[in-house]
Amino acid sequence: MYNNLQGNVPRAAINSGYFPLTTAFASLNGNIKGTLAGGDSFVVTVDLFKDGGTLAVGSYETTASISEWSSFTAPINYGISDTPDSAYIHILVTQNNTATVGSDFLVDGLAFGDPAGIDDRQQPSELMLYPNPAQKQLTLSFTLNEPEQLTFRILDPAGQIQSTLHAQAFLAGPNSISLPVSQLAPGLYFLHARGEKFGFVEKVVVGR
Repeated sequence: MYNNLQGNVPRAAINSGYFPLTTAFASLNGNIKGTLAGGDSFVVTVDLFKDGGTLAVGSYETTASISEWSSFTAPINYGISDTPDSAYIHILVTQNNTATVGSDFLVDGLAFGDPAGIDDRQQPSELMLYPNPAQKQLTLSFTLNEPEQLTFRILDPAGQIQSTLHAQAFLAGPNSISLPVSQLAPGLYFLHARGEKFGFVEKVVVGR
């Protein structure tokens, strides 16, 4: 992957920019193949928006090299039950904000799947994020209607992943988790939570 100047970038990334979308889809699908070196990950994320606010998020990630064209599915998780007006797709090869020479991945045939049913659009319950602004640690509390595995990522305003807490299992009912932010520079960030049916995005401010 290359940037607009056709030069190699430290972490290979490309994005769609914001584009109109007026259907609440359940997934983003496509085909991929390629090589991942040095522990790199291939990641596709998709965010759906309504009136400037995020209402759904989805992602697919693999650390495996894939020699033949293979299909992938990124389930889209609705934090708000509504219909989007725009979307944003981000594709990258990364390992802690860098990438390894030798990673080479191809993507083809990106397309949205079927429209989401009402069961796909789960709203967060009793969601609290504190302290916000945070200095060293951020605590997130939320309630799930059913067990779920969630992955948490903190992104900067440009959509670059600054930290990742990989999938952890949570039980139905009240849950909480602490996320370190002391390594982040002061400023505005976005906390993305993604699971099979539950997902949300929240603004985070890091101060000193």
